[in-house]
Amino acid sequence: MQRILEDAGISYTGSGVEASKAALDKVASKDLFIKNYIPVPRHMVLIKDRSDIYDNGKLGFPVVVKPHLEGSSIGLSIVRDKGSLQGAIDKAFEYGDKVILEEYIDGRELTVGILNDEALPVIEIVPKNKVYDYDAKYKDSATKYLVPAPIAKEASEKARRLGILAHRALGCRSFSRVDMMMARSGDIFVLEVNTIPGMTERSLLPKAAQATGLRFGSLCVKILEYAVTVNKE
Repeated sequence: MQRILEDAGISYTGSGVEASKAALDKVASKDLFIKNYIPVPRHMVLIKDRSDIYDNGKLGFPVVVKPHLEGSSIGLSIVRDKGSLQGAIDKAFEYGDKVILEEYIDGRELTVGILNDEALPVIEIVPKNKVYDYDAKYKDSATKYLVPAPIAKEASEKARRLGILAHRALGCRSFSRVDMMMARSGDIFVLEVNTIPGMTERSLLPKAAQATGLRFGSLCVKILEYAVTVNKE
């Protein structure tokens, strides 16, 4: 869509073609994060119709299994034993020809909204069943969003710094949302960047903006102003 708009000379909000493409591809984005010294969970990639075998000595269990191109946690599974692994891999392969197996980080789920290339307050996501999957995002009213996240100042600053680094590593512009996990040790790992985060009044980016005193209407105006400015440059 961004390419179509650019070819037509139409201004649009958010990131450009290459950043959007890189962010959607979880394999490509992890490679860019590693290249830019941004911590990510240990992981491996399986390719469909090849004989790749998961060595549970590398990542252990639980392990996160997910497609490399889907968003909204579609196709995601948390596998706690070897007997459930193949079914989760087959499920993820329904959405593409690559599957990521990722180290399970036991800790707190955080997200950092980026607005005009600056980090907003950190949000902690607390799903009822400890897994922030599709149902927890869109169906379960018991999912809690704590903003600002009740974490130490140093951890908050680190999360916001990593959010900016991840946003820049992919070449994003204007706004995005960076999802991450904070392990019990305090280490923070970037999971992915969403270049088109939800933009309803109940969505996470607007919640973070609201915490700074920026109301929903003003947030939308800022995003539009940024898009017009970029188009003139």
